[in-house]
Amino acid sequence: MAYCTACGAAVDADDNFCEQCGHELGTPVSAADSTDGRARSGSASDTEPDDPFERDAAGFALGYPVHDEYEPFLLGSIVSLLGAILPPLQLFTAGYAVQLAEAAAHGDRTQPAFAGWRDLLVDGLRATVALVVLWGVAAALGASLTALLAEAGVGGAWEAGTLTAVALAGLYVTPAVLTTCAATGRVGASFSQRFAGAFAARPAYLKGFVLWLGLSLLLGAVWLAAWFTFVGPAFVSTYWLYASGAFWGYHYREAARDGVVPALSPAAEEPVASTDLRAEVAESR
Repeated sequence: MAYCTACGAAVDADDNFCEQCGHELGTPVSAADSTDGRARSGSASDTEPDDPFERDAAGFALGYPVHDEYEPFLLGSIVSLLGAILPPLQLFTAGYAVQLAEAAAHGDRTQPAFAGWRDLLVDGLRATVALVVLWGVAAALGASLTALLAEAGVGGAWEAGTLTAVALAGLYVTPAVLTTCAATGRVGASFSQRFAGAFAARPAYLKGFVLWLGLSLLLGAVWLAAWFTFVGPAFVSTYWLYASGAFWGYHYREAARDGVVPALSPAAEEPVASTDLRAEVAESR
């Protein structure tokens, strides 16, 4: 098989001209002609890579988990499906969601590979610990407040309202805690005012939270419909988990670029003011 020296398209041996770019075969080609020919032929090697960060938060979240390849999504879905039998396996899928959030927060244009099972397990465990601590504190706070209301002789609707308020507050800060844990790699930073606190207090976080709830409801409806396929819920829940990690990683990146939270390490796209992240975390503890 012969190839055009201008654009690289396959040609027949007896062709005089390339059907893709029109170059006369057998004649020398300049660098400019080669570039022009490849552009006309649609060669992927000279096209600029798609930058997922040029999209808005919702578009980024829905596309980033499968931006470069579908293998991480498929592997995570299979592991999640097996996790219905062996629940600890869910930690690996959760670990990849953490890695997606970390990659997005650091501005990585390419999604991480679903590899390094030990790292996936550690990241999944770290996020689980942060989640257990958060909701353990929320449960203790709710129990304490309802006990105080009961002693004061105020019960019924007040107790229910108090528990609802605590639950909503816990739900609101959950993405901030988990995303900070993913971005910094430290559970301690997840409960720091300088990191998670500043992130959750950002006005854009509130808007993002409302949008995230809307996306969650949408994917929740798809999840219910997927029960007709039996294995569908595992794939939908995995996609929701990945999309959530990407969504909040995107927002954390924006918060770091705006100086709301301590800057992360420089990303592949544009330099960010360098900061010793470990020192920042240590100062916050």
